[in-house]
Amino acid sequence: AAYTAAGTASVEQDATPEQSALAAAQSAARRSRLGGQRAEMQPIAAREGAASQVSSMLPEKQVSTVAEAAALAARDADLNTQEQTDAAREAAIWHSSSPNVTMDEELRYDSVWTAAETAYSSDTNVKESAALTAAAEAAEASKTADGSVEDQCADAGSAAAQSMFASGVNGRLQAASAGDGAAECAKNALIDVTQQATYAGAAAAAAAQIMGLTAEAQATVAASAAYEVATDGGWTKSRAGNISQEVAFTAATNAGAPEEQAKAISSDAYIAAAAEAAGQAQWSKSKNVT
Repeated sequence: AAYTAAGTASVEQDATPEQSALAAAQSAARRSRLGGQRAEMQPIAAREGAASQVSSMLPEKQVSTVAEAAALAARDADLNTQEQTDAAREAAIWHSSSPNVTMDEELRYDSVWTAAETAYSSDTNVKESAALTAAAEAAEASKTADGSVEDQCADAGSAAAQSMFASGVNGRLQAASAGDGAAECAKNALIDVTQQATYAGAAAAAAAQIMGLTAEAQATVAASAAYEVATDGGWTKSRAGNISQEVAFTAATNAGAPEEQAKAISSDAYIAAAAEAAGQAQWSKSKNVT
């Protein structure tokens, strides 16, 4: 969409420097593709095309535009999320190191980090949106077939996870998307927050189980989904913690953990969910569940 808009604007008098840069990047990537170059080379051509049009911008904007052009070219070439992120980061490093760009080291570092983060988030958002659409369609099909609300939301969660898998997204994001899909289904069904959180957690755990993740990982994704739904529903952190621990315990026992072990797992899981919600993602990484 950004390429299309840029291409249209580039032939008009009021094209912005960013639109002109993205249009130049699109043309360069197309020439690379038609010339038979590998998919991995197309983002490089795009960043060079964009760089030729950004001299009037501030240094930070130059870097972000060149990085965006590379990420878009990588997506057009059907490269995966990590490859799109790498293309953006490499483009940011390349352009910020240009002798024509004046940036101190701290600003250069921030620009490179932001470029990679933006590329990753942008591609993930596109895939999450597609997953939620698949979830809604699955819920509607289940409803038409007279499935219960629980069945509808389970189907929605499964469809969301499958969509993310088909998009090349691995690991915990599939399970998180399953929870999101089930949560949307439950919200639309106008059931209470307890049931919403329960269904979201169950869907996330089911997706994690299909992927062969450990009982600890299944419980953690379940707790995270339940905690998010509960807090979004207006519950206090304490109350959300309680429901997420209950959901995590169920997930752990369903995964085959004995009762005492399931209690310990669920305690860790709800703490991880609360920490993650507070933006402490590093805690989850240390537990090897991301």
